[in-house]
Amino acid sequence: MNLKKLGYGFFALILAIFTSCSGPSSSKDITAFTLRSQVGATVITNIDATKGTIAVTMPYGTDVTTLTPTITVSPETSVSPKSGVAQDFTHSVVYTVMAEDSSTKTYTVTVTVAEAPSFAFNILTSAPSETFTLPLTHTGTYNFTVNWGDGNSNTITVYNDANATHIYAAAGTYTLTMLGTCTEFDFNINPTDAHKVTAVNAFKDLGFSLLRFSGCDNLVSIASNMNVLTHLNTAERMFIGCSSLRAIPAGSFDGSTGITDFSWIFYNCTSLASIPSGLFDHNTAAITFSLAFYNCSSLTSIPSGLFRHNTAAINFDYAFSECTNVQLVADIFYPTGDCGTRFLDQTVDFSDMFYISSFTGTQGVAPDLWTCNFGSATPFTSQAYGGANSSASLANYSSIPGTWE
Repeated sequence: MNLKKLGYGFFALILAIFTSCSGPSSSKDITAFTLRSQVGATVITNIDATKGTIAVTMPYGTDVTTLTPTITVSPETSVSPKSGVAQDFTHSVVYTVMAEDSSTKTYTVTVTVAEAPSFAFNILTSAPSETFTLPLTHTGTYNFTVNWGDGNSNTITVYNDANATHIYAAAGTYTLTMLGTCTEFDFNINPTDAHKVTAVNAFKDLGFSLLRFSGCDNLVSIASNMNVLTHLNTAERMFIGCSSLRAIPAGSFDGSTGITDFSWIFYNCTSLASIPSGLFDHNTAAITFSLAFYNCSSLTSIPSGLFRHNTAAINFDYAFSECTNVQLVADIFYPTGDCGTRFLDQTVDFSDMFYISSFTGTQGVAPDLWTCNFGSATPFTSQAYGGANSSASLANYSSIPGTWE
């Protein structure tokens, strides 16, 4: 008998028995998760197997609603949703890995978009040798580089720097980019060049405490990342007279929690058709919304709870005056019929808030502000629901006291 062969056979038998006894594998890890064009070649280092989390960063401007991941998992496992299937990563997506023994483990994948590399906006010049001057104030702090979009650039360190004015050799559209420090940027002081601005392509926080596109009546669109502006302390007249502006990106002011003044912000934005839900949810320091949406004549609706979290605000006069096409909802300030102590002991100005000289919209419901408990304070209510308001515009018009009409 060949004892050597017998030994090999015995070893193989023992190995087979051991393998059989070990049973199906319980391994269930995501070992790699990759999105095309992501920041960084791989995200293996951003996988936390213990916590079951994966973090991915995408370049600025990426549309995260249809991203297709490539996923590598442990042997003999499956993952759901599958690798190679497009997903909407606007919010975190949960992936479930199933092991050979049918046990499971979940991974929560979060995709973030990188900050814009610079503050960028478009201008349109109409003739050769036309100039454009950056709207810098004498009270601002400056140390930034501007790329004029025609191959030229300058460094600006003071508001009246000669290089803050640029001459364009030919008429056309130019994209200006700025990077550095710029605390105040205000087209209210440069109305001539305000007309040349057509789009804001990207926001970057250059230390802006004041940023105004006042009178930019050819401004059609603003970037969706305005929430990066964490140093803003006022939004007064920010987009006043931007009559071509069509939409406000959701979450625009989420990062600007220090803003106290929203007065005149969208005054005369006559092309604006809607307001995103929760626009002011994070602005609890806000005190005034006077004339905020005055004469937004294309506005058709106001989202529920628009001012629900702005409990420090006491100025709403003319906020929606001459919004002749808007349909009011009852719960702009608080849940319907639940005013309670929302305005207790606050002297609030509601004068002309919903005043209209004509009405062409759909019947709505007036917020029942007159039922609120103002305690020791007396609100200003003259013509809050005045002008052309009637039962045609407000279903509860007959309940409004005369002092509010």
